[in-house]
Amino acid sequence: MAAKHIQYKKLSGRSLLSVQSAHLGDDHLLVVEGHYVETYKRLYYNDIEAILVCPTSTAKVMAILLTILSVSMMVPVLFGGWDFLPLAVFGVIPAVFAGVLFYGRGSVLFGVKTAVQTVILDGVKSRRKANRVEAQLSAEIERVQGSLSEPDLQAAIYKDAESHRHRIGAWAKEPKAPAPPPLNVPSAPESFQRPTSKL
Repeated sequence: MAAKHIQYKKLSGRSLLSVQSAHLGDDHLLVVEGHYVETYKRLYYNDIEAILVCPTSTAKVMAILLTILSVSMMVPVLFGGWDFLPLAVFGVIPAVFAGVLFYGRGSVLFGVKTAVQTVILDGVKSRRKANRVEAQLSAEIERVQGSLSEPDLQAAIYKDAESHRHRIGAWAKEPKAPAPPPLNVPSAPESFQRPTSKL
């Protein structure tokens, strides 16, 4: 019997800071990590519980800093003349990178959650790319699991929140017992009181 050949569609690729890539298969998501020695993770669509998209401020901060750097390199041309033109030309480079970051509509942390693990896709860093990857992955998950109705979705959300609350409650320390009320000690009777001498 011939081995089944699986066709994969590339979902996300490697970047400058990551050697991870993700590929869509017929019934699973394949995550490949490494360059010379590769490791593989298969996340079956039937086991995926959630797609996580968490916005971060990294791209916004970097875009602002690059914009400030670019402007500071171009301003001397206005006041110092064309002698500073080479500096302004180099100022275009950070402006281009800032434009790319603004075009990406912010940075995100993108992950896929199953019952046993959460895998972060390092190749998905921008909001624009996250929307595209989420749409492609959601279509494959719905093809296998079926579409989720609104009542079922709300029930799943509340069920997960309730289980999380129980886990937090199990780890929490027992509250301290309230302090006992002060004792009301009656004053000593007059027969036991020491007489005071008058000087």
